[in-house]
Amino acid sequence: MTRNVAFLMLAAMVSLIVMMAPVSAQELANLQNNSSAGETPVGDLALELVGQVINTPPAASIQFGYLAYLRGVDQIFNPNAHNETTARFTFFTEATTTRTIANGPFRIITREGTTTVYFDPSANGNFATPDSFRDGAPILTATLRQQVILDTTDQTFTVVNLNTVIASASFTLDGHDFQIAKRGQKFRTSLVGRLNSPSPPTGYFAGFAVDVEPDPQPCNPFLRDCGRR
Repeated sequence: MTRNVAFLMLAAMVSLIVMMAPVSAQELANLQNNSSAGETPVGDLALELVGQVINTPPAASIQFGYLAYLRGVDQIFNPNAHNETTARFTFFTEATTTRTIANGPFRIITREGTTTVYFDPSANGNFATPDSFRDGAPILTATLRQQVILDTTDQTFTVVNLNTVIASASFTLDGHDFQIAKRGQKFRTSLVGRLNSPSPPTGYFAGFAVDVEPDPQPCNPFLRDCGRR
């Protein structure tokens, strides 16, 4: 009995020592490399945007710029200044106005379209050349439903986009592989901006995007209890 107890105590002490052993730098690096750095938990910040918009009557709108932050990716700018000329990640939105509602000084504009995020290590963005923001490799494409609330008094506007990812591709940066979203994932983008005159551009904006929960699965009363009382 005494021998068995001593053996069990020795085994417990060995286990405790193993658990308390420090993790080597290489092991820590391996753990970090294997983590899902590019995935975005619900409600956590996904990305920050800086951009411009050009509206062309009667209904066309392009919105373009660069990412100032991308969760899970550290080096999103090339060295030196942080602006469009050094940004490694850009975006380009093509949208069509489907409705405009007047409410006093406000104009509520609804648009639908597509947003694409690009990985461009050459970092050659130029606001005078909108197409320079879509000459990289596409890493995310999402459908877009957009609501713009324009204050015609002070020429400012707010924007809320609901984006649903329809395509996503991995990319390699500084020896690490990333994939920032999955097909079907949804993001809500919030922007603020001000109109510009004379145009182009029509306006300037900045903002951020956060992940949102997926739609709940529709309930089929023939397959399961839908909570009816």
